[in-house]
Amino acid sequence: MKKFILSVVAIVGFSVTVFALPVNECKTDVYFGNGVWNTEKSADISRQELDNIIKDEIIKGDPALQAKYEKVKLAYNWSADKNYDLVETFYQLRQEGQLSQWLFYQLLDALETRTLSDASGEDMRTIRDKLIEAIGSVEQYNVDEILKKYYEESFQYSHRVLLVSHSQGNLFANRVYDSIDPTDYKAYFANVQVASPASSVHASHGNYITGWVDPIINPIPGSMESNADLDGFGGHAFVEAYLDSSDAYAKIVNAIKTQLNVLDTADSQWLKDQEVDKDTCDYRITVKHRFDSSLEIGENVYPFAANQKLYPAKNQQSGETEYVKASYGGTVFTNDWEEKQENECWMIDNAEKEKITAGIPDYECVIYVEMQYYSGMLKGFFKDERVDCWNSLNHNMDTVYLLNSNYEGDRISTEAMQTILLNDHDSLEILRDQYLQDKIAQQGEGYSYTLEYAVEPFCEIRGETEGFAYVVCTSWKDLLFEAN
Repeated sequence: MKKFILSVVAIVGFSVTVFALPVNECKTDVYFGNGVWNTEKSADISRQELDNIIKDEIIKGDPALQAKYEKVKLAYNWSADKNYDLVETFYQLRQEGQLSQWLFYQLLDALETRTLSDASGEDMRTIRDKLIEAIGSVEQYNVDEILKKYYEESFQYSHRVLLVSHSQGNLFANRVYDSIDPTDYKAYFANVQVASPASSVHASHGNYITGWVDPIINPIPGSMESNADLDGFGGHAFVEAYLDSSDAYAKIVNAIKTQLNVLDTADSQWLKDQEVDKDTCDYRITVKHRFDSSLEIGENVYPFAANQKLYPAKNQQSGETEYVKASYGGTVFTNDWEEKQENECWMIDNAEKEKITAGIPDYECVIYVEMQYYSGMLKGFFKDERVDCWNSLNHNMDTVYLLNSNYEGDRISTEAMQTILLNDHDSLEILRDQYLQDKIAQQGEGYSYTLEYAVEPFCEIRGETEGFAYVVCTSWKDLLFEAN
């Protein structure tokens, strides 16, 4: 694969490692997280059953979906022995606030009496403290190992992660989610919890299924309310109780589909950085990661839709695989197709048939939407307008932004933009700063302000319609006011 270069820098102590990896924002990696009393072999049986669900209910023989999801992975929750697994679960429930310290100590002492009866010469409190410290250390190590697996096998490739967890695996799911760093990766993580002892699903993209007659989960203080029927006399096992019960199975499948769809809507992690040969058939861009500075793409990218996903596709002319920014579904792009127009350069074979075109588009704007952005303290806010416009070059609908000239939202006329060259980003920065200064002046004296970037902003003029200039922005500044 000729042009796949992703540089990843990992610093451990004073050593630096750089290696090459492919990036594909179209992929979602599905993981299974097991509960207590599971060897890695027995946990893998449940993983295989989940893999069958993904194949039968999601992929359904579609080669594109098979490439998107591939094989379910195992995020293994270690099992030492039955008593240790119980103590670790009690420890996690106490950390979740579901067990009082008194009740935790009572349960711990009861297990200590059974497992440490030969240690009668030592003070029970000392044994308890040492055991709690050891449990916390081992549990944290397991959390770190799972996090490392997610990063090394998924996040650094810009894959999304769906974790289907069972029983104590749900407590680990919450612990892992809370520990994700950089925290922005949380937006690319979803969690379906099955038979959950937790008081909530911590992941912002998540839901749960717990049976009405689950003898393990139902008695746990603070656990989430049951919401599924289990066949027969109920149970707790992932396969025998939940997957073999029609209502629970249907709800698990529906939850998985829901979370996969949510993950599909996540924003691209890669932003346009520099442009090369814009408005020509050789137009390319460079990209940079929004929040993980350890990742770097060292090549030019074909910008079919620069705000969409970064992934590999085959160049039909060269036969090589190269990076594109495009909507889902593309596998091949070409510069030769039927009914190709004079200004059209490249087309990718996704459903949108997105194109790279030469020249500056004229926009026909058909839908007006007003958005208000409130930020900071007191009265500081932006009033910005977004418009969906027909791009005359690539024949797609583009969402563009009207740059307001003042607090009331008047649009900047074409005449006012005549001195701004299409690629003169310095002039555009000056214009935008003048716009902000107008807002600050209207705020009145006695206030100071700061400007904050969610991500590094980038704006460009993209065309005009009905006498107004349109500006596309990839991010927004927050204007924060506070009294002096």
